[in-house]
Amino acid sequence: MCDHKYSILSLHSLLTGGEFCVLNFIHRRPCSHLTNVHIRSKMACSVSDTPSLKDLPKVATDLKSQLEGFNTSCLRDVDTNEKIVLPSAEDVATEKNQKSLFDGIEKFDASRLKHTETQEKNPLPDKDAIEAEKEKNKFLNGIENFDPSKLKHTETCEKNPLPTKDVIEQEKTA
Repeated sequence: MCDHKYSILSLHSLLTGGEFCVLNFIHRRPCSHLTNVHIRSKMACSVSDTPSLKDLPKVATDLKSQLEGFNTSCLRDVDTNEKIVLPSAEDVATEKNQKSLFDGIEKFDASRLKHTETQEKNPLPDKDAIEAEKEKNKFLNGIENFDPSKLKHTETCEKNPLPTKDVIEQEKTA
């Protein structure tokens, strides 16, 4: 059992690419030897590409001492299972169809086309349509530009005629 405080899984969350290079440089190993560690940086890391000491990020001393004393024999060997998914027959058929279409487009000979004359038709509206649109615009302008000050003031008188006695008696008998 490994007696270190940090396991390899917690190491990969703590290390950036530069720190990973420092760890491997300290142990005199190229980066490719530790394949179980995921590097979070896009920095290329090899022994020949090792940056100068002043360019390397600073690692905390307690972490550095734990990294220097890390025993790689605590790691288990892991076999990687690569799953290769083959495309289905339908995928292959669609890809062949697309490839044939692209090939046809790339190899197309434009000199085989015939020259044609384009006839542009721009039919203008007839007189009735123009007159109808003018009347509609005139009507809308009259509504939009209406001046309420031209209205006369009126008094509203509500009339509610009451029924006579004869009408009331007729309704009672009915």
